[in-house]
Amino acid sequence: MEIKLKIETRLITWNEVAQMTWSKQSNKYSNAKKKQQMFIKHEIRQQLGDDNIENIFGDNKTVVSYEWHSSTNYDLGNLTAGEKFIADSINELGLWSDDRYTKEIRHKWVDDEDNYVLVTIKGAKNRGKA
Repeated sequence: MEIKLKIETRLITWNEVAQMTWSKQSNKYSNAKKKQQMFIKHEIRQQLGDDNIENIFGDNKTVVSYEWHSSTNYDLGNLTAGEKFIADSINELGLWSDDRYTKEIRHKWVDDEDNYVLVTIKGAKNRGKA
């Protein structure tokens, strides 16, 4: 089983996470995470349709590939902070049992005029334990 998703936004970077942790407003990161996850879940629902939101991958090992398209010159390590927001959004939607079953993560950076990430998840279709 394989699904492909396009998340059309610029997600938070590690530099921004670091700035929030040094901020006197301790809830800044939490608020940013909630807003981004709400948007990500909306994007996934729009692409898959509410009727297709189910535990596709179960407890099976998955391979997740992220292709980060960015109009800025962030290094790949900085861009990948949004990976956790995407994985947690998929957890909340229930497309898999938990992101802890991810056995491999791949990242690729693409210089682009637009900001978005293509996410490909591969694994065996199974609604329960492997």
